[in-house]
Amino acid sequence: TVNQGDEVTLRIRSDHADELHLHGYDLHAKLAPHETAELKFTADRSGRFDYELHHAHAELGAIEVQPR
Repeated sequence: TVNQGDEVTLRIRSDHADELHLHGYDLHAKLAPHETAELKFTADRSGRFDYELHHAHAELGAIEVQPR
């Protein structure tokens, strides 16, 4: 959970090449096997936003952005 206006960094490491996708913000980060990828953004929209491994169609979690 973060507040609207916060700077957010998602770090993810995968065994396989894929792409991290943050729904609602439509942001993507390419994942290389065994390397850490980062997705940085300003949480300027409030709500609940799922993130997933795009090619594997695997939901990983969600970010909740609380309004100010």
